[in-house]
Amino acid sequence: MSAAQVSAALAAAPWDTFEIVAGLPEPYAAESAAILGELRRVAQADELTASLAPALRRAQTDSTALIRRATRKPDVVYVPGRDEDKPGIVHPRGPIDQDTPQVVDVAVDRPSGRISVPAGDLDRAVEQLRAFAADQGDATIEVTWRIVP
Repeated sequence: MSAAQVSAALAAAPWDTFEIVAGLPEPYAAESAAILGELRRVAQADELTASLAPALRRAQTDSTALIRRATRKPDVVYVPGRDEDKPGIVHPRGPIDQDTPQVVDVAVDRPSGRISVPAGDLDRAVEQLRAFAADQGDATIEVTWRIVP
């Protein structure tokens, strides 16, 4: 990639988005650190061995997805007869049956994360998982995977 192309990629980079991601609290801070750490690693590498423009695009995509997850509000539902003063949260999986929504207390918010990576870039996903696990003490962490279109 030419110096002009690298310069253009740097000028077009979403630095404000990266700044927002850098300031996210737990449980998103570990994933944020992994995204920005990978970008720093590529930026410090030789352009011939690690191209900066694709790394900037990947960091932008991952950062946007992380911000979406971090700012998503859970669905709140009023359930008559249950904690009149306190709404519950409906799990994304939906109700157990159509008449009674599945409800949990608002305090049951556990840290989580998710990343989609090309098959050849699994090290980045493992790095983020390790960073996340390091912040969880002795907690049990469930890991699943699937191929996405």
